[in-house]
Amino acid sequence: MAIQMNNDVVWLKQMAEDEDYGFISAGGLYARRLDEQQQEMKQSNKNSCVLGQLVELARRRKGMSPLDLSKAAQVGLSEVLEVLSGQATEPKPRVLFMLSQALDLPAEGLMELGGLMESRDKHLEEAVVRFAAQSKPTAKLSRSEKEALEEFVKVLARHSDRGRCSDK
Repeated sequence: MAIQMNNDVVWLKQMAEDEDYGFISAGGLYARRLDEQQQEMKQSNKNSCVLGQLVELARRRKGMSPLDLSKAAQVGLSEVLEVLSGQATEPKPRVLFMLSQALDLPAEGLMELGGLMESRDKHLEEAVVRFAAQSKPTAKLSRSEKEALEEFVKVLARHSDRGRCSDK
């Protein structure tokens, strides 16, 4: 007879509550660890987006293409593109160090954003949020972008209206 672990988060949370989150508890500990992992992933994804935006702006400030940056940092182009796109959820320390050198950015700061070092400064989180909010371009929409947005909002509104009617 094989024993299988139930991975349903709702069930695990219920079992953890029933067990009063006890220490001698597979369900309670497992549910807690799942929550911790989900929180870590959310933070990692947010920071990797900010890391990508920071590297992107620093690259553009130096007038470098992604290929130029790859050569200057002696890092593979695919690794550079992964960082720039915000998809580097587990960047290699060497990659971040070499990028910091090529872009004149603080290596420790990149390591913290990359999740490779624990943040020592509580104000960093506030700075991350401010940077993320202010670093996105505010270029006006092109005509086709505006039309696409308006059309999509209409579809979204119709979809939302249908949902409200069915609740009655």
